[in-house]
Amino acid sequence: MSIPADTLGADLIWWRSERGWATTVTLFWGAVQPFDDRVHLEARLFDASGSLAASWRMDLAADRPVLIDSGEPGPWRGAGDGILALYACTEGPPSEPARRHFHRLYPLVDWRGPGGEMAHLHSDQVIQRGRHLTQRITEVVIAETADEHNALVILNGEEAQAAGALEISVRSASGDIRTVRHARAMAPFSVNRIGLREAMPDLARLCDGGPATVSARFASRGLFTRPYVETTGARYGAYHAGDVYEWAALPHFVHALIGGEVDPAAVIHDATTRTFVNLLHSHGDFEADVPVDARLYDLQGRCVAERAGWLIASRHGLARADVAGLLPDPSRHFRGHIALSFSAGSKQAVPRRLQALVEYRSAASVAHVMTWSDEWNSVVRLARRDRMAHPVAIESWCRVLQRPGVSTEVAITHAGHPGYARAARVQLRLLDARSEVTRVDFELEAFATRFARVDELFPQAAARLAPTGLGVLVASSASDLANMAFTRRSPGGSLAAEHFMPLLARAGDGRWVAAAGR
Repeated sequence: MSIPADTLGADLIWWRSERGWATTVTLFWGAVQPFDDRVHLEARLFDASGSLAASWRMDLAADRPVLIDSGEPGPWRGAGDGILALYACTEGPPSEPARRHFHRLYPLVDWRGPGGEMAHLHSDQVIQRGRHLTQRITEVVIAETADEHNALVILNGEEAQAAGALEISVRSASGDIRTVRHARAMAPFSVNRIGLREAMPDLARLCDGGPATVSARFASRGLFTRPYVETTGARYGAYHAGDVYEWAALPHFVHALIGGEVDPAAVIHDATTRTFVNLLHSHGDFEADVPVDARLYDLQGRCVAERAGWLIASRHGLARADVAGLLPDPSRHFRGHIALSFSAGSKQAVPRRLQALVEYRSAASVAHVMTWSDEWNSVVRLARRDRMAHPVAIESWCRVLQRPGVSTEVAITHAGHPGYARAARVQLRLLDARSEVTRVDFELEAFATRFARVDELFPQAAARLAPTGLGVLVASSASDLANMAFTRRSPGGSLAAEHFMPLLARAGDGRWVAAAGR
């Protein structure tokens, strides 16, 4: 088996093509990179036994989408379920800057099932040769009931993982904890799906109909993983877990200077979809519980609800609420965004970031998007931006899908801190597989959100993206935007969601600039 030598790493993707399932992988390599090495992809597709089933090379060119679809012609046709490993390779030994700055490819992954199931997420499971560390897994919220079940999915790379290397803990809403050790070894290039109710037979009784958090410790070798979290049963969905960050608390004076970091997220409240917020407090070493304020803005940017101390972010716990509780009239449909921030009135330090796992729940699906707080158009960022002769455009991208009965809708939110009053100029670029571009420009007032389907923004999208219906949408603005992509089967079918992926930019003074919330 030929494994590339001059590689920066390899992203691992759960490849599903049997029993009516299909997989799509989307990559977008930005024009600005922190190193000069030319990078291409060496793809290796492994079957369920870990044997090599197919291999091919793909160029990685700036601003050109890479689209791999199991249902379309390609070297992967005929291969069954397994693991797709995408090796990022240089033409010779990687340079020192490339080794230092490259982390992973950040691919977006779609799974589509025979019963209309859909999931859309960015994959964070990566081969990292020589990395032997114990990871701490976090940012997993589940509902384990009679008709809704959950699993962790770990993709293994080149090295075997020892039996017992993975320890999983579930904490109920009442604070009860169960811990189990995964007794099986993990073979190279194996898909390891760990059903939580099989691992913990009393899980439903532990959860008692309420939400629970899942954490884990994984003594992995040659691997960095944020496991997939797959929900099956009455609803389908998948997202990726997080890993615990070691960071110091934010001193109160820094927090107060900008009025507190903001964590914005799109809200959908209608006859088919409800939006829930799951607050976590699992990073760093700040042990105190912290109150969290909430503000709710409509599409025009009007604040329709403001609640001080709406929830309490409890250390290693979970605070959960339906956004409907903030609405003036929950019986009416609503779209806009919620902005969360640690309460400034407490006069205390706060965690470095506010963690909110936003959940979009419907009858057939449950989608999760992890969001973090940041300085969205804060006075500090505005002052820095105003000093630039030519403010740099901040870009992010998403995968779009436009097929009969399936469409992507984007939510472009002009987020900010209280008192922010500037308008944002926004450009959206639609790129097809040939990198041909269509553009649309518009303005967004402060705190406003524009929801629009791809075919509403670009009336010729179906023809432009044919025959696959796949493309990439790039959002660009000198202002900070909080963007999400929702893909829905119609009418009233499954919903999948993910935030846009940030692209690097470089200011005129040489500083690296990235989207807020990165």
